[in-house]
Amino acid sequence: MAFCMFLNGTTEDIAQHEEYVLVMAASHPRLYPALAAVWQRFYDDPVITAEEANAIVHELIMLLAANHADRALTQLVVRLLPFFSQSYRTQESIRCTSD
Repeated sequence: MAFCMFLNGTTEDIAQHEEYVLVMAASHPRLYPALAAVWQRFYDDPVITAEEANAIVHELIMLLAANHADRALTQLVVRLLPFFSQSYRTQESIRCTSD
C-alpha cells in the first residue's frame, strides 16, 4: 500500500514501510498535530491545504530533530520536505489517495 500525493502534476508517495513516520507523529499529537491529522484521515483520501502543508514542513523538521540518528527517517524527511514546501509556496492543495 502507498499513500500517494498529487500537486500540480508532481507526485510523491509514502510507501507502506514509510508509514511509521505518521505513526510516530500520531503518538505525539500535541507536538505534531498536522501529521497526526493526516494519519487520522489516511484512508479517507484527504486533501492537504497549503496551510497544512506548511505546518507539516515544520513538524517534519521537528520530528527529524528529535530522531536525528534515524537514517531512514532522515532520507524520508529530506525527500518529502520540498513537496510540502511547494504546496505552500504555490498555495495549492495536495490531493491524496491511499490504497
